Amino acid sequence: MPLDLDRYPDEDERANVAVMPHHTGPYCRVVTKDEPLRDGERRRMPHFATCPVLNPPPPPDLFTDTDHMMER
Repeated sequence: MPLDLDRYPDEDERANVAVMPHHTGPYCRVVTKDEPLRDGERRRMPHFATCPVLNPPPPPDLFTDTDHMMER
């Protein structure tokens, strides 16, 4: 699974993947309440959660900018 390179604070529960260096490559696991972050692990965010292609911004809300309608 691709992960964002950004570091997240240990308290940020949105970043739910723990990464730790290992001699065979990075060790990753999901952080849960039963298995909290361990010493030496860093939080990372799955890229699927932040990818701008997979998560485009919502279209503008056409009904919130009504100032121009009041001028008529």
